[in-house]
Amino acid sequence: MTLPEPVFIGYCPKHLHNPGWDKIGVVCSVSSCISESVSYDEGVPWWTCNRALFYNTVEDARAAGGPQKEEPIRVCDYWLYPVRFDDKGETELLDVSRLFPTNTADLPEGAPRPPWFLLGFDVPAWDSSIDGVDGMWGCSPLSCNGYGLSTDCNDGIHGFPVNEYCLLDSLEMAVKAAKCFQHEQPEPGTYVIVKVEAPTPSLQL
Repeated sequence: MTLPEPVFIGYCPKHLHNPGWDKIGVVCSVSSCISESVSYDEGVPWWTCNRALFYNTVEDARAAGGPQKEEPIRVCDYWLYPVRFDDKGETELLDVSRLFPTNTADLPEGAPRPPWFLLGFDVPAWDSSIDGVDGMWGCSPLSCNGYGLSTDCNDGIHGFPVNEYCLLDSLEMAVKAAKCFQHEQPEPGTYVIVKVEAPTPSLQL
């Protein structure tokens, strides 16, 4: 399947966390359930974020990280593939301008230069009615719901083979996961594919 080019949606400071799962070094999901994002209650005003709830520059993301907690903070970047899949697995193009709320800054105009390194693909839920109202990132079933943690059913149907960041290595497998999650709805939402990158080839605690 040929997907449209991904849209760069910004940077996010993350509290890296090793959950103690087999073969997982640190969880780098889009969701904050396991891989906690720096949150507004840590003194980060919501209006400093862009429409995707990320930051438009590395400097803003690092500044939002503030004092480090028990777990170190690293900045990741995110690229959204503007498609969703209906309950029958059919592809629907997403209008990114309608997907995200409109009361904050526009998405970044430029991507990282030089390009950052791919960590993998996540398939999180975007909790929205696709009308630009009160959107927010939901769960990432690969980590939040155990779809990437079952070693006996990593067949791309009931489970998915994740890497050390609890992400998928291939876009093809991410499409299978998106279709699965959209149909099964492990958590409510519209499931989208997000490419996750970092400024270095690997992230370490």
